[in-house]
Amino acid sequence: KGMGYRRDKIKTKNIFQSHMKNNTAFTGIFLAALFISTTVITSPSHAEDSPAGEPLLTTFFKNLKEGRKLTVVFYGTSLTFWGTWVNMTEGWLKQKYPDQVTFLNTAQGGATTKWGVEHMQSNVIARHPDVVFIEFQMNEPWSGISKEKSISNLDAIVKAIHSQSPRTAI
Repeated sequence: KGMGYRRDKIKTKNIFQSHMKNNTAFTGIFLAALFISTTVITSPSHAEDSPAGEPLLTTFFKNLKEGRKLTVVFYGTSLTFWGTWVNMTEGWLKQKYPDQVTFLNTAQGGATTKWGVEHMQSNVIARHPDVVFIEFQMNEPWSGISKEKSISNLDAIVKAIHSQSPRTAI
């Protein structure tokens, strides 16, 4: 019985992933929204860190256009570890910039922002990323972490990355 359920679940996941891969319009809109929101978050407070005084994500894409090899880290919960959005982002960047981007998914199923703070040095900073996508807070309610502590933990993650790796876009 368990295997039947598992097979159905895998089949459903494969159908969904196939649909997402074939839906170019959705993929384009999703990625545009993702990168625009990241630029908005990154631009105001860290533009001075870029050599040209521009948003770090803009520098990331300029470097790709110049043929440089770059690193992207995905950091978060199972939504990142297993997430279709990660595969879509990787696929888009691989298609646009073949063999230029190294992708590291250091997410952990069941992770919380507390885990994120404890592991950011080895899972993010030590990897020397050019861009980090951070997704947490999904597991906080089940872990007894308050909203305030969760926000504080996320802030600590972002501040640590920017203090130890100021040219990393988040």
